[in-house]
Amino acid sequence: MTVPTEDLRVRRLRARLQEAGLAGSFLVRDLRAGRQLAIDPQERYAVASLVKVPLAMAVLERVATGEIDPARRLRVGPGDPALVDRPGPPGTGRFRHAVDVAVEDLLYLAVALSDSTAADALFGLVPPAEVGAYLAAVGVEGIEVRHPVGDLNATPAERLDAAEGHLAHRLAIGRARPTGATPWRSST
Repeated sequence: MTVPTEDLRVRRLRARLQEAGLAGSFLVRDLRAGRQLAIDPQERYAVASLVKVPLAMAVLERVATGEIDPARRLRVGPGDPALVDRPGPPGTGRFRHAVDVAVEDLLYLAVALSDSTAADALFGLVPPAEVGAYLAAVGVEGIEVRHPVGDLNATPAERLDAAEGHLAHRLAIGRARPTGATPWRSST
């Protein structure tokens, strides 16, 4: 009996992840045919940037009902001075000076550029619990919104001086599970 190509691909990917000491999860589904490939699709992980889409949905719902004016300007920044000159993601978090940005533009920055600082400004309008309530109201399951993005992104590597970055790596490696994977999976 031959194993379908999809099964071989999934097994190879799982083996490569294990060889590298990593854990991962994915699901790819052909919506027309109903076929899917997956590795542990039931696993839950903290995925900071993906929360920006439900956040945008909740903000846009409030824009549609007139509760939020898309032209309303919010003060954002300045960014963390320690991060301004370091490599990292683009966006308002790297700004040296505070700026006033319209809600509509913050939506663009948060979703199109994955600007976490813009997302957190929007979380100031629609807090995480309210984004979660919105998702429940529209029937979206399996996504929990518990924190602003900045809380999830505040890693030891970002808090340490550049010359001490190796300490964050040692911390992550030292906290590895017996499988070699790091324990950063969501606890729920």
